[in-house]
Amino acid sequence: MSRRIRFRIVGAKPGRFLGRSLWYLGSAFVLGSVFVCAAVASFLIASGSADPRVPDVTGLDPETAEALLAEVGLRMAAGGDRFNDRIPVGLVAHQEPGAGAVFRRGRSVRVYASLGPTRRVVPRVEGSTLIEARRQLEATDLAVGRIAEVESDTYLAGRVIAQAPIAWSEVAPGAAVSLLLSAGSEPEAFVMPDFIGRRYGDIAGDLSRAALKVREIRSVPYPGAPRGVVVNQAPAAGAKVTRADYIGLTLSQ
Repeated sequence: MSRRIRFRIVGAKPGRFLGRSLWYLGSAFVLGSVFVCAAVASFLIASGSADPRVPDVTGLDPETAEALLAEVGLRMAAGGDRFNDRIPVGLVAHQEPGAGAVFRRGRSVRVYASLGPTRRVVPRVEGSTLIEARRQLEATDLAVGRIAEVESDTYLAGRVIAQAPIAWSEVAPGAAVSLLLSAGSEPEAFVMPDFIGRRYGDIAGDLSRAALKVREIRSVPYPGAPRGVVVNQAPAAGAKVTRADYIGLTLSQ
């Protein structure tokens, strides 16, 4: 009697094996999707929190500059005033840090307002000599302008009486300052008296009262004239003389 030999493959049933394969495949897909989403989210978060570049706010008014900085996550801090020959008064003339620099989010950018073109303060040179005034002006980056003279009883000759622009005013570098100098005071003048025909002893009082100084007295023979009579004088009668002038008299012998 013959026996029939049967072989059986040990393992899961075909339907159960296929189900497990699909489950593994689905799990792998889900895990991969989660990883990709996490990576994208991390990138977006990192991108959103990156330190910004500082925008250029020079030439803007402070309100506009502050708004522009806030758009990139930065603040604005006042840094004072500065002269600037190009940017009008009140607008931002300088910023720290400069435009394009990478700056930590939330930090403050310091801005400086423009005072307009660079100015110089005119020094007071009244009472100075011309040489002293020129030295002071050139030391302040200014120049001597027009020079005029006028008589003055208050200031010595050669001293500055007035200046324009006036002291402590603000002007541009290199500006000229005009000066008015004292020419001194004109001496008090008198009309030369007529002394001819008078005795020298009689005119001494007149000379003293007029503060006239006699420089020379000489005697010459003069027929018909008593001794000591003035026969000639210089300057002549009627001439203009001052206390600083000297006169000469010629007396008869």
